[in-house]
Amino acid sequence: MRQVNLTALVLNFLLVLISFFCQKKSDNKNQRVQQLSGVFVAGGEDLGNGIYNGKIWVNNAPQTLTSANQSVSITSIAVSGNDIYAAGSVNDFGTNDFRGAFWKNGNAQIFGATTIVSIAVDGNDVYMAGDSSGSACIWKNGVMRVLSSPAEATSIYVSGSDVYTAGISHAQYLTNGPLAGQYVGTYPTAVVWKNGVPQYLTDGSVDVATTTSVYVSGPDVYVAGGVRNTNNVNVATLWKNGVPQKYTTGSSPAGATSVFVDGPNVYVAGSDSSEAVIWKNGIKEVLPSGTNGAAATSVYVKNGNVYVAGHVYNGTKYLAVIWKNGVIQYLTDGTNNTLASAIVVK
Repeated sequence: MRQVNLTALVLNFLLVLISFFCQKKSDNKNQRVQQLSGVFVAGGEDLGNGIYNGKIWVNNAPQTLTSANQSVSITSIAVSGNDIYAAGSVNDFGTNDFRGAFWKNGNAQIFGATTIVSIAVDGNDVYMAGDSSGSACIWKNGVMRVLSSPAEATSIYVSGSDVYTAGISHAQYLTNGPLAGQYVGTYPTAVVWKNGVPQYLTDGSVDVATTTSVYVSGPDVYVAGGVRNTNNVNVATLWKNGVPQKYTTGSSPAGATSVFVDGPNVYVAGSDSSEAVIWKNGIKEVLPSGTNGAAATSVYVKNGNVYVAGHVYNGTKYLAVIWKNGVIQYLTDGTNNTLASAIVVK
């Protein structure tokens, strides 16, 4: 009779178990990663009678963010690891009582009388930008910091240990007298804060200057927005390290809503007159949208593919859409007015 080596059998059995569970764990991990891969879009749907639902589309599949007896507006989205973050606001039905909020995997955290418009995630830290009681503010893990007043923050970006915030200072730049170099009064001024220290992008000599998006690539800081000219027409503008680049002539209303940098290429999304457009290194491309008007609100570049979120008007309703390399994809069927405000690709 052949002897059985019990020790060898036990070892072989354990190796099989370890191999099985490691493979199972790897499969589960890969499955989770796969679930969060793709195209993530944030926006909202108008249900009528002043009621709005927040929307997140994951690979074109809609998810609805609601809050009891409240309208929900989503303006920004971030994806980190296995988690989806969205930022925006809620308000009671039929009121203008807006409160800032953010969602992590659909679970809401609602703040007080604030407006939150932008979110960024860096490791375990969640950063948001907006305003509270007329002051530009940022939040890190729920703790608010006031940047300036009267002002509002419009976009946030984290690069290493530095936090950049674009915004608008509702103040006038003084060039003479004992307050020279300071801002007081009521004229809106484009500004970007680095770790709370402001850099003013306009001098207060124009009636309106706005910022919508900030992006940092290496040592360069890009801010998208617009400046109203003497004819009261908004000119799409990109600032690189504080130096403005005008993307439109000012003959028709235009605006830059989002900036993304991919290697040597700078992409800016926005609108020119009634057209959704994207500029690559300052060269304009009109995105297909029909003849009734459209706008591009956010741009993201991944593996050489250019993704743009926005909306088109079909003559009766606004439809949330994305463009991938210029090809339009509809996120809604036109039953209700729906907008797309931000896009992230993983």
